[in-house]
Amino acid sequence: MLAQENDYIMSAAKSMYSSVTDPRILKLCTRRQEEIDGDNHRRERLAEQEKQIAEQEKQIAALTAKIEALEAQLADK
Repeated sequence: MLAQENDYIMSAAKSMYSSVTDPRILKLCTRRQEEIDGDNHRRERLAEQEKQIAEQEKQIAALTAKIEALEAQLADK
């Protein structure tokens, strides 16, 4: 509605529309969005893997402590 009342805005709107409907531009935009989405997915997977590694390290530390305690009990006997 605003574009209908202002020639400059109408021109800008037409220019934007033509650039969006240009198949080459659309392909570039689509490819870029896919790259962004892929990068975000990789970052999420990395964060999840880091979380799993931290949890496994805690479990290893707990098991190591148990082993050391058992070894100490055996040494005392």
